[in-house]
Amino acid sequence: MPPDAPPGKDTSERNGSLSRAWHGLLRQTARAFGGAYGLTPPGSALPDEELVVDTGVVSLQLLHWPGQGPCLVLLHGLNNNAWAWARAASQLRRGRRVLSVSLRGHGASSAPAHGYALQTTTQDLVSLLDTMSIDRVHLAGHSWGGKVACHLAATIPDRIASLVLADPAPPRDLNRVIRSVPWLVDASLRPERRPFSSRAAWERAMSTVSYLLVGDEIDHRLWQASYVEQGDGSMLHTLPESAYREILEQTLAQDIRPLLRRITCPALLMLPTFTLSFLPGELRAWRQGLAQLDVVRIRGDHTFIHTNAIDTAAAMERFLARA
Repeated sequence: MPPDAPPGKDTSERNGSLSRAWHGLLRQTARAFGGAYGLTPPGSALPDEELVVDTGVVSLQLLHWPGQGPCLVLLHGLNNNAWAWARAASQLRRGRRVLSVSLRGHGASSAPAHGYALQTTTQDLVSLLDTMSIDRVHLAGHSWGGKVACHLAATIPDRIASLVLADPAPPRDLNRVIRSVPWLVDASLRPERRPFSSRAAWERAMSTVSYLLVGDEIDHRLWQASYVEQGDGSMLHTLPESAYREILEQTLAQDIRPLLRRITCPALLMLPTFTLSFLPGELRAWRQGLAQLDVVRIRGDHTFIHTNAIDTAAAMERFLARA
């Protein structure tokens, strides 16, 4: 099978059934989360500006909420894009400038078939800051984007004022329980990236993805930005299959524990009810590596930055006011 080819029909059908069951279970369980889970912030979450910036190596899509004061840069997780942070960003714009970035392979950013090591993605962001003449930023990252944010903060510590990690991929690798059940990983991630034979099938599938539970304009823009319509009318995810596999199997396994001690700024770790770090002792690496670490719990699942943006933004606002 070519590296960018989607899974075969039998595999897709089996994974599709598992995915629907898993995401259906998440939707049912979510009713017990409480808090502001499933609620949308008041007012519009739309950015003032959408733009694509050529860094000289790749082009990166940005959502921009202009403001006076320091700049806050937001990084999304695997298979998502800049719109995943839109609801929280709209609440965080008061007193600061906010930029939500689609990392390489995602949204309208460049999507090479390979080249997704942390060093490469970090260099994309350094080039972006240099191109935009932004010197010092507050930085936040979700999931895979949290690991990228850590690597960036360790690479240019003098330019990072504070660091927010939203249920980040662990500094070493996904834990042994997750790695031991690869079907669960695929069942969780496949619905948000599987190919569709037609736009109609793609539109119907939106209701099966657990975190697209509101169905408002932001949900639609997040889903729309993840796909590109092909000449035959089919819909393919913007992230090539080879790149997805590289991130999942290689980049997430990169061990950044030795780098954490280079991060000297205040850091906030936000963990949802259903977190990637659910085994005893998994927080130890973060506490040992980050000298100034606060930990808070947010009601929700791994996608809480989008599905519980109100509580997410409130926790970040409290932290940023002190940082």
